[in-house]
Amino acid sequence: MTAQDGSGRKYEADGEAGIYGNSNGSGLLDEINPGNSVRANVFFDVPKGTKR
Repeated sequence: MTAQDGSGRKYEADGEAGIYGNSNGSGLLDEINPGNSVRANVFFDVPKGTKR
């Protein structure tokens, strides 16, 4: 998963932050079967001052 800033630079999701930022790693470490869904927060490590 990526995020893009207003200048077109792309940033990758921070998987380690996602594990700690979601209770018990929920949604990121679970096996998700077809037809099911989960909700989880996704974190990006971007430089300070980054604009959308």
